[in-house]
Amino acid sequence: MTKTRQTLGQWGEEIAAKYLVAQGMVILDRNWRTSAGEIDIIARDVNAVIFCEQKLQDLRQVHPPARGPTVPQGRQPFSRV
Repeated sequence: MTKTRQTLGQWGEEIAAKYLVAQGMVILDRNWRTSAGEIDIIARDVNAVIFCEQKLQDLRQVHPPARGPTVPQGRQPFSRV
């Protein structure tokens, strides 16, 4: 990952975290890593713990929804429990 792309990703995570806090959530952890991967933001709402994967899209390369982010083959998407 290039330094510019990494910086852009960090900027996107900061915006997402500020949005969640503005919605009344508490940020519990960021960039939490396990052997299975990384979770960008873990937040707590009144009745739930929220796991967030932030994706920042370059507006110069906007794609229709069918070409948006997908779940890698063999992996299950996160779901609300």
